[in-house]
Amino acid sequence: EPDAQQSAELSVFDWHALAQKTTRDWVPSALQKNIDLGFESDELPYLQQGNALLLGELLNNLIDNALRYTPSGGQVTVRVLREPAQLLIEVEDNGSGIPQAQRERVFERFYRVLGSAQSGCGLGLAIVREIATRHGGTVSLHDGAQTVGLCVRLSFPRA
Repeated sequence: EPDAQQSAELSVFDWHALAQKTTRDWVPSALQKNIDLGFESDELPYLQQGNALLLGELLNNLIDNALRYTPSGGQVTVRVLREPAQLLIEVEDNGSGIPQAQRERVFERFYRVLGSAQSGCGLGLAIVREIATRHGGTVSLHDGAQTVGLCVRLSFPRA
């Protein structure tokens, strides 16, 4: 439930370390599906206040979705990017993507893109948006490289 996160404890954590560890945890699943799971970052720590457990869950949801909707032989890349006013976290895949007309609806609880053969209940992206919002962030959906797949971009103000 959205209100369940109101009392979540905040502490200082390192975005780079959290994103790298979360990505590493998904490597066995990626290998099992013959998907190239990569991680890109400048390797420098990026400390911010937040709830690392919830933000780890946010990343888990995004990586899980990317692996589910990327075919064997595909690619999924997790990125930590620093900009002057914000930190960007991206999860990009070259899978089936989400049609432009449905991109806002996938953030609704229980909404699922029709025609998907994957299991799920349509909560993953709703949870991602809720956690990002509670941390002052935003989430947006974009075409992947060469307009193939999907790039989910999280933006958090620089601490």
